[in-house]
Amino acid sequence: MAEKIIQERVTAPVQSVWDLLSDFTSITRRAASLADFSIEGSGAGSVRSFRIGDGPILRERIEYFDPANYHFAYKLLPPAFMDDHYSEIRMRPDGPDSCVIVWSGRCTVYSEEEAEQRRAAFETTFRNGVAWVRKELGID
Repeated sequence: MAEKIIQERVTAPVQSVWDLLSDFTSITRRAASLADFSIEGSGAGSVRSFRIGDGPILRERIEYFDPANYHFAYKLLPPAFMDDHYSEIRMRPDGPDSCVIVWSGRCTVYSEEEAEQRRAAFETTFRNGVAWVRKELGID
């Protein structure tokens, strides 16, 4: 199993950050080479499909969605480049004008080399996601 957790403080109200990260369509504004985007449903159970560049179609499903507690989870559906992928985003207020984002991911791996690659991919994806939030909100 490969796992990665990041935690970052963002100087914006938790609701503003939640509105961006929990919007399953926001990936269309984050990923420059995104194509073939579609979404089915909303909230828990919704599935988004997309292609990055000329890669394969990826499908992600929201497994858990709790706006009251600023928490949701999603998984990459097979066939996928990762086995048993599951990620969660949790947020908590840190004063009236800031919040903390905890973004975690895990997947099954078959070697230590693959585990290192997956942890690096999670870290890059999660930190880029937080950087995008800051850019969208015009902060930091």
